Order: sequence, then C-alpha cells, then structure tokens
Amino acid sequence: MKISQRYLHRLIREELHRITEKQTMLSSPFSAGPIEQMATVPRPYITLRIDSRDAPNESVALHRFEDKIRSLGDSPSEYSMTCSQEAGGWQCQAVKYHSGGGEQGLTFPEEEGSASQISEQITLRLRGHSDWQGWASGIYEEDEEEDDDADESHHIIESKYAGMSVSDVLSFFERYSGNTWIFFDTETMGFKPHEQQLTEIGAIAISPDGWAGDPQVLGMFNEKITLQPDTVKRIEKHKALSPEEKKERGGLTAPEILSMTRYGERGREYKDEQEVLSGFFEFVGSFSNPVLVAQNASFDMEFISVRSGGRLGRYPVIDTMRIMQLFLIPLLQTMRDSGDTEASEFLEKLRGRRGYSASMGVVSAVYGISTDEWHNALADVQMLMKLFQHVIDTLRGGEDVDISQRHSQAAKRFRTRRR
Repeated sequence: MKISQRYLHRLIREELHRITEKQTMLSSPFSAGPIEQMATVPRPYITLRIDSRDAPNESVALHRFEDKIRSLGDSPSEYSMTCSQEAGGWQCQAVKYHSGGGEQGLTFPEEEGSASQISEQITLRLRGHSDWQGWASGIYEEDEEEDDDADESHHIIESKYAGMSVSDVLSFFERYSGNTWIFFDTETMGFKPHEQQLTEIGAIAISPDGWAGDPQVLGMFNEKITLQPDTVKRIEKHKALSPEEKKERGGLTAPEILSMTRYGERGREYKDEQEVLSGFFEFVGSFSNPVLVAQNASFDMEFISVRSGGRLGRYPVIDTMRIMQLFLIPLLQTMRDSGDTEASEFLEKLRGRRGYSASMGVVSAVYGISTDEWHNALADVQMLMKLFQHVIDTLRGGEDVDISQRHSQAAKRFRTRRR
C-alpha cells in the first residue's frame, strides 16, 4: 500500500509528538537523511485559544481561526486545521506543510507499506539519528502537558481528512487497529447543550480485528437520564400548544422528541445526568487506548463536553458522517462517472433535496441494515457498527480508484459552509 506525501507528513509529525512528549512545533535549521522524493516535517505549528463566548460551535471557531491566520499574512488553505472543544472554549491548532530539502527540516523519502510499518520506519529513523533528541528539542518548545494524540483529541474533522486518498483513509484506520474502538451515541432534548439536557447515552466497546469480520465486543454501556425540572416545564408548555401554535413554532415539540427517542420505557432505571456522564467516562477510561466513534461526532462531543463541564478526557475521535461525505460518496461518484451502474443505483437511493445524504438511517437502509430502532441510543450504536463495516468494505473495493477530484469538491463545500 502506498500512502500520499501529505499523510506521511502527518505520520512524521505524530511520531515526533510521541517521541518528545511536547507540543509546540517551531522551526529547525537541521536536515538529515538521503534526499529522494522528499516528504518534509510540516511547519510552522500555530495554536490559538478561542473563548466559547466568541465561538459557540466548531464551525465558528474554525472560521475565527482562519481569520487569525489571515491576520498573520498567511493563507488558511495552506494549513491543516483542527479545533478541539475544551472547558470554556476551543483549542485550535494548524500545521503548515512545505516541500523541499536542504536547510528546511528533517526529511524522509516517500515510503511504501502499511501505516503501522511506515510508523515503525519513521520511529527508527528518528531514534536512529545520532542527535534526534537535540534536534527535537531544537524544534519543540514545551507549552503544557498534553496527551500524545493531543492534535487528534475530541474531533477528527474534515480538515484532518482533506487531501487523503481512499488508500490513505484505510491506512488511517489501520493505525488504530490495536486500539479499543468505542462506538457511542447520545439522545438529547434538542440542539442547544447549554439549555437542553441529555436523555440517554449508549456505547459499545469493540476490538476491530482489522475489520475483517465481526468485531469482538468488549463491553456495553447504556443509561437513561432523569428529566430535569426545566425539561419537565418545557414538556408541559409544549403539551398546551394548539395545533396552530405547533405549526407556527416549527420543529419537534419536547413530547415528540421523547417519543421519537423512546424515552419512558418501563422497567428501566433513570439516573441523574452527571452520574450517567461520570459512568460513561469511567467506561471509556477502563479500556486500553480508546478511540471514540460517532455519527456527526461534533454534535455528540459538544453535548457531552458542555453538559459535563469539560470532564471528558482527550481521545481520538472518528466521525463516520465525514468518512461517508469525503470518501464513500466521492468514491461512488467516481465509479458512476466511469460507468459503474451499481454505484449509480446506490447514489440514486442516497439522493436528497440538497445532494447525496450521509445520514446514518438513509445510508444504512441502502446497505440493507434495519433502521427500525433508529433514534434509540444503543440501537443506533449497533446500527452504526454495521454501517461502518459496510463502508470499510466498499472503500476497500475501491482502494485503487482516484477520487481526488470528487473528494476535493466535497472538502471545498465544507470549507465554504464554514465561512
């Protein structure tokens, strides 16, 4: 398997994080190693803390981060950017990629092999250099103690995936094949975590075993949450609405949300929201090297972070919706453009009013996965696990297909939406 230069950049950067256990990347006058088809360590490394009052959600945070980069006289398009939610705000990071050798930075030839093999080669090359520690200390400046995967924590969003090929994203998943994958879902009373509560959290921890068959289930978590006084008041208020008032108000009422998410099941224990959140954090932390996986992960992560006061630890997060939007759909489009009738029929079933849907329910139905229990947290998790296996299988079948044009168009749409 051959990986792209951009993805090799990322592997190098992450290995430097692991080796040095430091965060802020500066510049270096040092270069080493033979120069052939160069892949170079990215620089500079920019970080920015944004208060939640200035950025209520991830899209706004990224937009403000882009404005900051422009104010420095640079172009955001030249950076790979992420914004991770923390208590009271957002921690945004950007890495700028450059090419060339000489005095620009530590360099590596382009590699072939699995992601794990390439990571090992990078480790050996860095550690094998006579003064790698001196060089690393020259390009790093300790900021504050962070986990090794700090740049991936909380959100792996579209900017992390931009520019990847199908082969790259499969290699990305392979790098986490030895981790515990925790698929999870939340049910909530709305879209405003500062005002509306969680009503359920469901999660299943698995060992993926390379996604070669049914994964091994390691544990399950599912708890319903007691309704809080302000939620009860909202329910009573909405019950009193006339049909005309409901129509004018638009959207689902609180009783309709509870009905849709199957709240109120008999024989279930209902617990305090903070108790359930603490239990979920303990569940996640009980496994070795957990990776969190969710559909539209930014929504669930924001809700959990806000409702818990930022108590969730820092873990890599994979957003299955972004995988479908940036890889599955572009792959199907490319195959359709080449005359593949099966891909064309699949896409037609995904077509909605505003393009092709990456909704879990819609895509699951096309794959033949039952959606009968959709919007029940644990059932959604089980559905998502089946869906992800199907998506992996489809991507593997198109691993050698060049999706760069369709992928670029999809990534551009997300950047445009953020602005």
